[in-house]
Amino acid sequence: MFSALARPGVVVECVRDGREALEHFEKYGPSDLLVTAHVLPQLDGPQLVRRLRDAGFGGSVIVAAPAPTEAERAAYCELRIAAIIPTPISAATLVAAAASCAA
Repeated sequence: MFSALARPGVVVECVRDGREALEHFEKYGPSDLLVTAHVLPQLDGPQLVRRLRDAGFGGSVIVAAPAPTEAERAAYCELRIAAIIPTPISAATLVAAAASCAA
């Protein structure tokens, strides 16, 4: 599904969990867009985004979540996420959310 984001000049990297995402950021530096699940092994979505923001990540963030509570939405708002998209994710929804981040 994430291959739907690939196009000339765009590199799509996938990792298994939040800790691996954080390690990828530390090793390769920031990217323009992070797509993460709300629930992840090792380091969940909110923890991952907070740690990345604290480390200086200024890129756009899209979070996939089944039905976030108002408290979760507020916490993500504080973390300056671009969008929360429903799960299961469709390629069309993902592409549309990513396009809105680039606009």
